[in-house]
Amino acid sequence: MTPQARITSEEHAHRVTRVHVSGEIDLANVDEVRHAITAALSDDPARVVLDLRETTYLDSAAIAMLFRLAQRLGHRRQQLSLVVPKDAPIRAVLDLTRIDTVIPLHDAVEAADSTTDSTTDSTTDSMTDSMTDSMTDSMTDSMSDSATEPRGPET
Repeated sequence: MTPQARITSEEHAHRVTRVHVSGEIDLANVDEVRHAITAALSDDPARVVLDLRETTYLDSAAIAMLFRLAQRLGHRRQQLSLVVPKDAPIRAVLDLTRIDTVIPLHDAVEAADSTTDSTTDSTTDSMTDSMTDSMTDSMTDSMSDSATEPRGPET
């Protein structure tokens, strides 16, 4: 993978694939991480458990990737669950984005492996679209503000 992230996967009973991501996911490697996760799902599992227990950093590009992954899997009638302990460094960011309204968020792998999601595709689609649009607008505004801020007196 990249020096920032490492992805491994394993298949479990009942068409469940668990994908483990360790390290950091940010703008620099988000496309590679997305590709590696997608490649791990080639056997068309019914459920995907994304184990982020050893993920130490997520930026807005990584959060957007998670929302889009949930949307894509939902279109294929596949369920996505995230595993992030409450004391993990990235949990606060996920809680702020309210990702749990779109993707089930579990503290332990065992809970995610044994849980099914009842979220409908249309609910997931509309919430994902709304959250992704909001994040994109926020990122664009932030980038525009920093690009137009004065840098101090010129000499």
